[in-house]
Amino acid sequence: MMVAPFGGIDRRLSVSPIAAGIPTGEGEPIILDMSGCAVAEGKVRVALNQGATLPDGCLIDSEGNPTNDPELFYGDPPGSILPIAGHKGSGLLFIIELLAGALTGSSCSNPENAGRVANGMLSIIIDRAFFGSAAEFYPEVDRFVEFVKSSRTVDENGEILLPGEVEQRTKAKRLEHGIDLDEVTWSQICATCRLLEVEHGFAEPDSTDSVSRVDRVSIPGCDPTPVDQQGSGEAG
Repeated sequence: MMVAPFGGIDRRLSVSPIAAGIPTGEGEPIILDMSGCAVAEGKVRVALNQGATLPDGCLIDSEGNPTNDPELFYGDPPGSILPIAGHKGSGLLFIIELLAGALTGSSCSNPENAGRVANGMLSIIIDRAFFGSAAEFYPEVDRFVEFVKSSRTVDENGEILLPGEVEQRTKAKRLEHGIDLDEVTWSQICATCRLLEVEHGFAEPDSTDSVSRVDRVSIPGCDPTPVDQQGSGEAG
């Protein structure tokens, strides 16, 4: 549980991502991967590690006050992530959790299962051929893509991007140039490697001074389990 329902303060909803993929005739598939949250929890953690703040409208503190500080989200008591678009995002999160949690038997958000690690998932696979031929489907998809991208842009050099295009470009860039990691994140990765006796072969950070702000908060599920304690917990 990380998200406050619309009008609420306390964490009651999961981040509940929803994704959909549509094949195209020529280019890359159209991939929508999002949630009803104003910001992904992973982005909150990145901001915490980098000592950065978050945009307005993403978080509230434990008293329901708007905040840009990721440290307050992980505080004691913790803050909450806000849903997108007010009641609409809150409703979307609620329905997703019922479908992926209650319907699949994986359970919805429940404090009694706080120690259980589980990802409820509902997948719906549609065979396009049941609805029409490829000769009908793909030209219409490509026509619609071209139509949407032909819109005038607010910025003179702007571009209309389809779902998934930013991620495709980011993937290509990182495959060519690698992934940038802040010092805190790299320190955490190195610490986990040492704990699990994994040799990674890369230089470790010279200083861990910047880790102090992360040490002040507790992030559930992020405390590495010692090797001699692995497998001792109950199955989730």
